[in-house]
Amino acid sequence: MFLSSVRIAVLALSTTLGLGAAQAQPAAQAFTNLTFCNNTGSKVFIALVYYETRTSKWMQSAWHTRNPGECKSVGNFRSGITYYYAEKEGRRAWWPSRGQIDKTFCVPPGRVERAQLGGTCAQGERNVGFHGINATGANFRFNLN
Repeated sequence: MFLSSVRIAVLALSTTLGLGAAQAQPAAQAFTNLTFCNNTGSKVFIALVYYETRTSKWMQSAWHTRNPGECKSVGNFRSGITYYYAEKEGRRAWWPSRGQIDKTFCVPPGRVERAQLGGTCAQGERNVGFHGINATGANFRFNLN
């Protein structure tokens, strides 16, 4: 009985001082360097929607250009789901295909870095289908074929 009381007292003191196993440390946020490769014969434009931990908002980054055969990073993003939409110059082809669309977002006609807007598209914007990719690890490469 005395030994059990001592164990309880030590456990209580450890927990109070933050030494107990029950007190979890916050996990470090993992980031992924996201690279898009254009394996087509045409210029490609890419739009992304991702979660920004600093602002706790979904953000949109459009348009990232890739020339034919070019592989280039679009930046470091929080590991996890990032939504993308890409199209060939002249809108002759696009990714994802209709069967892979997870969400739709409005995209502007020109380059933008902004908080993701909801609701109706602003004048000059289009509503397009995005696909979510689970970008994890130090580097994630996505091929547009």
